[in-house]
Amino acid sequence: MKYVFDKQLEMINDWCMVKNVQRFNQLSQIIYIDKSIGDGYFERYDFGSIGLSRVNCYFHRNHQFINPNCQTSYVLYIVLQGSYEYQLDDKVTIEEKVGVKATVKTEVGTEARQVNRTKLKQFEQVTINAPAIWLIKGDLGRLSTIISAKEDIKALYIELDKDFVGKLATQIEQQTDANNLIISKLMTMSDSSILPLNLTTKAANFVMQGWEVYNTPSPTDDIKFMALQGQCLTFTSLLLKQCITEIGGAKVQALNSAYQAKLLLDEFYNKNWTIRELAQKTGTNECYLKADFKKLTTRTIGDYRTHKRMQLAMKLLQERQKIAPIANQLGFSSTQYFRRVFYKFYGYMPELIYDKLI
Repeated sequence: MKYVFDKQLEMINDWCMVKNVQRFNQLSQIIYIDKSIGDGYFERYDFGSIGLSRVNCYFHRNHQFINPNCQTSYVLYIVLQGSYEYQLDDKVTIEEKVGVKATVKTEVGTEARQVNRTKLKQFEQVTINAPAIWLIKGDLGRLSTIISAKEDIKALYIELDKDFVGKLATQIEQQTDANNLIISKLMTMSDSSILPLNLTTKAANFVMQGWEVYNTPSPTDDIKFMALQGQCLTFTSLLLKQCITEIGGAKVQALNSAYQAKLLLDEFYNKNWTIRELAQKTGTNECYLKADFKKLTTRTIGDYRTHKRMQLAMKLLQERQKIAPIANQLGFSSTQYFRRVFYKFYGYMPELIYDKLI
């Protein structure tokens, strides 16, 4: 296990400057990112048959991480917040259930029918948007992660021992719906493959439970270590025994009112809706919306909207667009107000971007 922790530290140190490393015991490791590069941490914990990693990373500039040999066994990858891209090795496939036209022989002849068949597609680059759950099996080979500047990434990475998964699968194989459970799908997936689960309304609880695991305090004593282990084991057990059809579907749907509000802010970032107006649009009340939105994104509604606007502002400035039209496009009441918000967020005035581009 010491090798695994040392390898993680070596890889992350290659990616970015490491501020410091903390270990509560031989089964834990927290690696902090240097403030000159960004903010956040990479955590890893060994619970025997289950390994848990918690990721919280934020970089001042675009960052690309390359892992030349990403070996995995069975992995549950839960992305709670953020968006970024993967560049995958050519041998990796992404599985998705799609409806395809097929020719089916019947007693009265041959006819075309719509069937639900698992189809494998080759991808070189994929985008992952939170909230999402990925099932991963096998060695992903050369894996490159591209994270944009000012993008907050929060994720859980649960790695399962092969023998452990096999024993669990044997225990549930007598259930009538066993073939539709996530654990069964992990067992039957081809090697070096990924199955993204587009989340349905029934998956809302798993997002919330994922946040509970994520927000469990980092252990500083045996009691806190056991608390994190318990949260991880409970969450993993529930997820493995869940039916795929109740978590993932062919169409992404809103998880709850808070997620609907997030989608509205992502699309209509220039609207200055009040919390009351957002609550009315998503069918809830202000108190519930504020509390649930904070659980879902770890930000207040106002902070989330500002973060979204500032990301877009940086992109438009780098395209050499003028400040006044940008302020208007993003929904600010005046150019002066936009400049104040930009300075508070980035620490310098927007005009400085033009100077850097020269």
